[in-house]
Amino acid sequence: PRGSAGENTKININYLTLRKEYLMTKELYDFPTELRPMVTCNGEKIPERMAVVRTDTNTVLGIVGKDYKVVSHSAVIETFDRVDILSRKKVDVCKDGAVLVAQYELKKGGNVLYADVKVGDTVSFGLRVFNSMNYESGVGFELNALRLVCKNGLTVPRSIAKLSFRHFQGLDVSRFTELIQEKTREIEPTVETWKRWLEIKPSPERVTAFFEDLNVGKRLTGKLYERAVESVRETGVWGLYQVFTRYITHELKTRVAPENRILIQKDKERSFLDRFYTFNWN
Repeated sequence: PRGSAGENTKININYLTLRKEYLMTKELYDFPTELRPMVTCNGEKIPERMAVVRTDTNTVLGIVGKDYKVVSHSAVIETFDRVDILSRKKVDVCKDGAVLVAQYELKKGGNVLYADVKVGDTVSFGLRVFNSMNYESGVGFELNALRLVCKNGLTVPRSIAKLSFRHFQGLDVSRFTELIQEKTREIEPTVETWKRWLEIKPSPERVTAFFEDLNVGKRLTGKLYERAVESVRETGVWGLYQVFTRYITHELKTRVAPENRILIQKDKERSFLDRFYTFNWN
């Protein structure tokens, strides 16, 4: 049914805004590429090697083997967009377009998939989708999570699922859904681990040992250590985990271009956060 003129105008403006945002986002990842032979400065061909070239900017995105098959970012996005248990939230394209990182929310029964670590501390779960044209990652996805109270990004251990070109091209959407649902089985045991961390309150000496184990360096230790010890007193290892996730999500400073920052964050997540699941806290 039609509303008032003012309501209809507001709806039209919202639609146009969303449409503009959609088109601007699509321009980030939907661009043409081709494989070109590699040659030296004097024109001599380099056998067995090809360059992945972004033809709209004439930028070389990667050097690959002659049998390399390019999986376009647009094909990856279009495939995951069709999975009904996912809702796309953000797309980042890094290194002049060579690397794609897209964030999706996971849905269950039409709602975002949530879990409570404790009363008032809720985590939502999502999927990070990635693709590259420079051998950096290939195409795949991994489970991750967001702590709602502070928007800290969390990781779920052992969750990376990489897909070969052959598998990606041959999978239908129903099979993709099955693959993703298989990975979501890791959510419940991970939440139980986080709950146990609330009860584990390591001594300052063990916290020191953890910092040394990570080899974070004197500067970062000086920045985070006192906050870490205080957080452990209040909420155990879960609190210490949040010290690191807050640093990676909100405080990490890098010298790379802003569009490449997410790659540095991703590396820090794996080097810092994965160790929480295997460290001997006692």
